[in-house]
Amino acid sequence: MRRSGLQCTTACVIIAKVPTRSGAEHTSFQRVRDTLRRDVAVSALARGDASIEALSERLGFSEPSAFHRAFRRWTGATPRSYQGSYQEPGRDRAASTSA
Repeated sequence: MRRSGLQCTTACVIIAKVPTRSGAEHTSFQRVRDTLRRDVAVSALARGDASIEALSERLGFSEPSAFHRAFRRWTGATPRSYQGSYQEPGRDRAASTSA
């Protein structure tokens, strides 16, 4: 059974609303939030589940360009380079491109 993007979106919203009390907690919170956002983004883009615009909104970015900058910071690559890059196990790249 495939997980819906709703679970990840809910987690991102919950994490975004957790208050912080000190600089040390804020750094930890920021790291957790960025890690979650990165993992959700990489997975969703690789599966081709959503457009970059829809994904940036779902993850709570103010605009797609902010998501693009964050994604490059996290991965060193553009979101577009990850789109549709998921390859099903047991299926080689040549077979999927020639069909």
